Amino acid sequence: MPNTKKPYRITADCAGLTLLEIMVGIAIFGIAMGSIYGAYRGQLRSYVTNQQLAEMQQVLRSISQIMQVDIRMAGTNPTKTATTGITTANANSITLRMDFTNPDAQDGEDDDSINGADDPGEAGGDGVCDIGLGEVITYRLEGTELKRTTPATPAVDTPSLIASNIEAMNFVYLDADGKRLEDDAAGNVVASIPLIRAIQVTLVMRAGKNVPVLMYKYTDNTEYQNQFKDTIFGPAGDQFRRASLSFEVKCKNLS
Repeated sequence: MPNTKKPYRITADCAGLTLLEIMVGIAIFGIAMGSIYGAYRGQLRSYVTNQQLAEMQQVLRSISQIMQVDIRMAGTNPTKTATTGITTANANSITLRMDFTNPDAQDGEDDDSINGADDPGEAGGDGVCDIGLGEVITYRLEGTELKRTTPATPAVDTPSLIASNIEAMNFVYLDADGKRLEDDAAGNVVASIPLIRAIQVTLVMRAGKNVPVLMYKYTDNTEYQNQFKDTIFGPAGDQFRRASLSFEVKCKNLS
């Protein structure tokens, strides 16, 4: 029986891609992937940068809350017999004294503090600034570490680390009329300490890490200033991000 089947032939409808079509397709795919990668990289840089700034601002706000409580407590003296107030008022450090605990008092409340004492503030002061109970506090910078010192005894300094990467801490002292107190060119106050009624605090913090590939290119040429426009840090001229915070505290217990 003769073979009547027609030979198979490739027609234009079922032909494969040409080399030119493949190259065009690869080029379009490359452009699309480049655009996607560029958008992803931009989003990543924005996220990392904003995260660093947000973290620094959060740390600075936490520091300010701690410091404001301590500064407002300075001078607390319910018995009028303790030596309270501010004993060191420098441009970059401060020492506060207060009397708010009475370890020997019993008022019927649950005693859960040191040596069976009542909760701080429950029974008022005892006429002494008890160093071991945190009634004497110093804030100072050690390098870029912010320390809150509450010595256990007059001769033993036991600083507590509050935050790292703090590159500047500045205090400005004001009198009752809001005028600046300065006893030397550096902004330190010694003879005028009894006149202090408010304190302005400015902090400058540096980001802990600098990863250029994950962040927008940046050079910090900022001069960081306090509220009186005094430059307290910078310009650093490096690639690190920084944040600053200024706040003013009324010393309600100083009079």
